[in-house]
Amino acid sequence: MDIVGSSITEFLDDPTVPTLTRYVPLHHEQIVRFAKLRCPFNHPSVMFKKNAALKAGNYGKFAWMQDYDLWVRMLLSGATMENMEEPLVKMRSRRSMSNRRGYRYAIKEYEMQKTFYRIGFLSSCELVRNLLIRIPVRLSPGFIVKLAYKFIRTRPYPNHRRQTENISRKKSI
Repeated sequence: MDIVGSSITEFLDDPTVPTLTRYVPLHHEQIVRFAKLRCPFNHPSVMFKKNAALKAGNYGKFAWMQDYDLWVRMLLSGATMENMEEPLVKMRSRRSMSNRRGYRYAIKEYEMQKTFYRIGFLSSCELVRNLLIRIPVRLSPGFIVKLAYKFIRTRPYPNHRRQTENISRKKSI
């Protein structure tokens, strides 16, 4: 295993009062599919093998998005990845997350998605879909970005718990 991450729990002021849990896909095949649309890891929860990151070129040029860029390049270089369902990190939620928008963010988003296409990670249809979804969010007013983040980040990955339960049952049989 080259990268392991987990779901995380966010809080505003008191770590004992969670505001939401950010779920991510659990298994490698799910991570590959999920990564074609958005970042498949909660960066604060990630542990990775240094040699696997260096093999993929280490952190790159995409300010504010360098983790996502690294995970994609690691996938393309053959790294294996998993996430744990249990939130292993409690993270203070910054109210400024909705500030991740504007012209500079939109340009970086466009450049990163175009790079994912150029290196063969995205098809042309996936590139167009991602740009049509992600660029408008980057250019939207803060309250819309806040709603989008809340909707996107709190939804469990499809079949998240069911797949985990099925795997647990198979191991016990």
